[in-house]
Amino acid sequence: MPRVKIVNFDDDASGSTNPREPARERVNRRAILNPDFEERLRVFETKECHTERGIDVSELEHTPVPGVVQARGWEDFVLNPPPYCERIVREFYAGIVVKDYYNGCAVIVRGKQVKIQAADINRMALKSSNSVALLFFSAILILVTGIDAGDIAIYWGQNGPNGDEGTLAETCATGNYQYVNVAFLITFGNGQTPVINLAAHCDPTNNGCASLSSDITSCQAGQVKVMLSIGGAGGNHTLNSTEDAKNVATYLWDNFLGGQSSSRPLGDAVLDGIDFYIQSGSTQYWDDLARSLSAYSTQSKKVYLSASPECRYPDAYLRDALKTGLFDYVWVQFYDNPPCEYTSGSITNLENSWKQWTAEVAATKIFLGLPASPDAAPSGGFIPASNLTSEVLPAINGSAKYGGVMLWNKYYDDGYSSSIKDSV
Repeated sequence: MPRVKIVNFDDDASGSTNPREPARERVNRRAILNPDFEERLRVFETKECHTERGIDVSELEHTPVPGVVQARGWEDFVLNPPPYCERIVREFYAGIVVKDYYNGCAVIVRGKQVKIQAADINRMALKSSNSVALLFFSAILILVTGIDAGDIAIYWGQNGPNGDEGTLAETCATGNYQYVNVAFLITFGNGQTPVINLAAHCDPTNNGCASLSSDITSCQAGQVKVMLSIGGAGGNHTLNSTEDAKNVATYLWDNFLGGQSSSRPLGDAVLDGIDFYIQSGSTQYWDDLARSLSAYSTQSKKVYLSASPECRYPDAYLRDALKTGLFDYVWVQFYDNPPCEYTSGSITNLENSWKQWTAEVAATKIFLGLPASPDAAPSGGFIPASNLTSEVLPAINGSAKYGGVMLWNKYYDDGYSSSIKDSV
């Protein structure tokens, strides 16, 4: 079994013996999210690192650690670990926070946490006296699965301009979102003339939406990906064959992505990709559309694909499309669906559904799709910000596929994204 060496500190030693260790730099408190970090780091800087005995990863079989090692291809790393960097080890230990809760504890690093059940701790104690190993590997799990903060995606376009969700440029300028889905291209396929509907933001019939081109490029300059969302609740979107799917892909490429057309509805700006928001119409050929769109990707310009299925698994419309493994982002709608949404005081249904989606869907990142206010989802699923950050996110953000939170929609987001963004 793989055996990993654990680095610890000698309490009786003082000072670093490594002359090459870099000078202490100013700490970014917001990144560390541990108010005692600087004080703790000063303490650890007075201690000398030394190596404890190794442990078998199999000793942690009742924790998520072995799965992470295997999923990340770390077998060679744990068998033949490279020399450790004392500076990183000191910062690592200084950044760890351990909090007790009713049946175990939570190990927290940079705001990400993994809960450890008391039963698992007791089981470990029977197998090994090296309790530091469990703490170390649990924290490593946090680092490798969620060191980068999660992102927030938002839908924009269905409530303007006096609705009022603001302009696309204003939406991106909030700094709250990393993805904006421009909604919706409501009619396409089956030989129909495509129709885009952005509510009162602009009139596409007289090329009035082309002015959004500057907003799109402004968003992208701020590192916000802008996707065109196709489908929606209205309109008529259907595919009747593989060839029809290819034709729609060609239209999307020429009119919204990197192709050429004399009548681009959103102007010359090149969007980052296509979002599948399919809740009506045909249930077939969406996989063909995904393949055709993905085929336009090049080394210099990728066509990103996202989808917004309902949380009941599998989604009736997007089941085959998601099986292609071509989707970069899947924002699952955990609302308006009682069997898999949050209910006051219970995350069981949501958590079970989340585990199924992350286990079954081969997407790069999976997002927790939520309404931005109770009014955004009359049938239920809204999660108060305090419950989201204290109950729900800690239960799901340990997943390697965790990408963050998707919100429906900008019109309803009256401060919700601001209240959760530091915890996502």
